[in-house]
Amino acid sequence: MFKILKSPSQTSILALMAILVASVLSVGYHSFDEQFQILEFAGLKLGLNQPETMTWEYREQMRPTIQPLFTILLFKVYSFLGLKSPFLFVFFLRVISGLLGFCAIKRVWRYLATEYKLKNRQLLVFLVFLIFPVLYNAVRVSSENWAGIFFTLGFTAYFLEKSQFKKITYAGLGLGLAFLFRYQAGFLILGFGLWLLFIKREQFKWIAYLGGILLLAVLFGFLLDRIYYGEWVWSVYNYFEQNLLEDKVSGFGVDPWYWYLTETTVRLIPPFSLIFIIGLVYGYIKKYKHPIIWSMAPFLLIHFLIGHKEIRFLFPLLYFLPFLGILGVECLQLLMDKFSIKKGYYKWFKYLFILVYSVALIVIITKPADPRIGLYKGVYHATEKPAILYYLDKDPYHPANEIFFYRRQNLKTKRVASVEEINLQTDSTVFLAYSNRDKLTEEVEGEIVYRTFPEWINVINVGGWLDRTKQWKVTKMN
Repeated sequence: MFKILKSPSQTSILALMAILVASVLSVGYHSFDEQFQILEFAGLKLGLNQPETMTWEYREQMRPTIQPLFTILLFKVYSFLGLKSPFLFVFFLRVISGLLGFCAIKRVWRYLATEYKLKNRQLLVFLVFLIFPVLYNAVRVSSENWAGIFFTLGFTAYFLEKSQFKKITYAGLGLGLAFLFRYQAGFLILGFGLWLLFIKREQFKWIAYLGGILLLAVLFGFLLDRIYYGEWVWSVYNYFEQNLLEDKVSGFGVDPWYWYLTETTVRLIPPFSLIFIIGLVYGYIKKYKHPIIWSMAPFLLIHFLIGHKEIRFLFPLLYFLPFLGILGVECLQLLMDKFSIKKGYYKWFKYLFILVYSVALIVIITKPADPRIGLYKGVYHATEKPAILYYLDKDPYHPANEIFFYRRQNLKTKRVASVEEINLQTDSTVFLAYSNRDKLTEEVEGEIVYRTFPEWINVINVGGWLDRTKQWKVTKMN
């Protein structure tokens, strides 16, 4: 493992393999928006659901439409080829997302490798290619990820392209697309633009050219909104009005300004996660003229100030997480030199960091992002006939809003208080979805088409950990 890290080309192959594994196994969505603002938005135009079943954001016409429209176009090609399974289709979406993410990772490597010469190259290679949050996020079909990808591609194009015309053109295209995928990326663009003006002091004609490309991107988004919503609307303003002026975003919960710092520390596995926090602080103290630092500043500031916080809101920055790690390691090495700390301690830190993060990578890319996808898949492939799925407590197809993309149109769901209420005298296929927390008083007879864990896992139910874990089963009863 450590020998491979000496070769960026070999490590990049490992990264690509990890992305492909995640595309296969990391099924489902990380956040509800990934499902309800993209797949269900696309599903509406594909005839899979109805306007009245959509989330409130659809009615307010406030969501970007570039990703749903891309999904619609791709789905029509998919259907033209005679393919039907929504699960295979979303797998293809994850592969596309992962390959785009891999391109962004490669560009980050080229950018950082020429700028930073760490005393230990192995950690630099690992941070760029194999850090688990980046590879997990790379396959997410989310606005946060795709905005991060295209901002990264546009940002690095400015530094890696030799022709000034190509620098600005490719940068403008990348930044413009980033904005169209997620409007909050505008704060990243603002930070980078301010760096170009005040630190780089780029010529005005090139600033104007970049601004012109970004304006065209905004107008293109305006056209896409017209195509999707069926009327001339400006979803950018609607988003700003609903979430900030009317402050609807605060209705989803409010956290203190420092929440991102504490939550990031927990999510990135302490104490190793402190390297990234140290890198952030060190960057703003010692590297305050750096373009990544400038780009992040307005983005972080606005997210720290807005009361409602979710860790995914920072996902557009994930492709620059290796940069913060590099700064953190640089700061650590300076402190060790200053206080004459033995180099052996750093060596142990490096090996433990790589070991722990490697285990985390294996775990996170091999488990579903949302385990309900297996349930949907089991029901979908169990029958093509009209069907009804009964449930005792919570509708598995309604985690936050109703899911239609992963279900056949002839499937209905219905709540019952007990198994006795289920009507088996019907031409429809009858399913019962239940969990180990439903406390059934009798055994459910029929064919099990889905279970959260395979039956053999009961052999290792040491200490009853499995009994404390929520497990779904779906039984086909007729």
